[in-house]
Amino acid sequence: MMNEIIEQALAPVFAGVKRTDEVNDFYDEVRADLAEAAQDKMATNAMLSQEAAVKAALTEMGDLHEAVKMMADDETLTPAPQIEPITGKPGNVELTVEAAGLRKVKIDGHYTDVRLTMSETAEFTVKTMQRGYFNGEVAFKTTDGQLKITMPEPKKWSFVVPFAHPHQTIELGVPAEFAGELMVETKAGNVWIENLVTPALTLVLEAKTGNVRIADAEMHLTRVKMKAGNLHMDNVTTEFETDVKSGNTKVVDAKGFGQLAGQSGNLTVDWDELQGDVHLRLRSGNIKNVLPQTASFKFDAQSESGVVKVKRDGEFDVKTMSYVKGETDDRAEYLVKAQVKSGNVKMM
Repeated sequence: MMNEIIEQALAPVFAGVKRTDEVNDFYDEVRADLAEAAQDKMATNAMLSQEAAVKAALTEMGDLHEAVKMMADDETLTPAPQIEPITGKPGNVELTVEAAGLRKVKIDGHYTDVRLTMSETAEFTVKTMQRGYFNGEVAFKTTDGQLKITMPEPKKWSFVVPFAHPHQTIELGVPAEFAGELMVETKAGNVWIENLVTPALTLVLEAKTGNVRIADAEMHLTRVKMKAGNLHMDNVTTEFETDVKSGNTKVVDAKGFGQLAGQSGNLTVDWDELQGDVHLRLRSGNIKNVLPQTASFKFDAQSESGVVKVKRDGEFDVKTMSYVKGETDDRAEYLVKAQVKSGNVKMM
């Protein structure tokens, strides 16, 4: 009976959405969380019906519609395109840039898909591809130890020309020993970062709209700021500093520490190795934080409007429906903190 009620409650949320593998996984996760939260509500209020308990639990999860839609749309991000530049054609460039003396590299992407990967040499490699009509060409400028690559903006009228919808891509190969800052700014477009093992690199990514996927990478610091879109990170070693205003953040096989935040959406982090303090923060949505079973840590999890669950053995200073604080054991060194204004927190 409870399962049927939950399925009926979730039907409008997932209606009309492409059921990708990730969406199906999210559905199963939400369904399990919803059942658990509803059972907790009925345990504390014997007069509450199953329907009312499910409805209340779903309300506390916040608005899932946009998160589910973005998750379905994000499936189009894979795989990253292979760039085959046409030498000599405007907008299609292939060149190398010496890394010696460079402290900062910036890509001003505008409306561009960006791919970052390892350079096979000690130099930066650049490949660009354009289709459609743009205001100018790709510009390169080197001054005072900084390389700036500016991608042109598309001509506005080109959006309405048949078979000429503008699209451009840049692929940057980064030398393994580069110890400076790499900054990418985009207004709209997707970003892929793959097999980028640069332990001394500071990566700064700012995107207004689009999706970002980072896989099999190591950086000193990864700072991501997005206005709308989804952020996926898989097998990344770094200090995390992320802020996704509207969208979902999903990190698996994480190694490191740091702060991950957002305004509206869901935040899921699965740690392979904890190397310092962690702070997860959302305004509206659900937080799921999976820690290594062998890790010792202090925990502080709270929700202003929702349910908090810490599924670890430990010593609890505070343990209520909305606030849990304590430590796994007396060897705990790092603090793992999770805060949400409207939504649920699960720490495992």
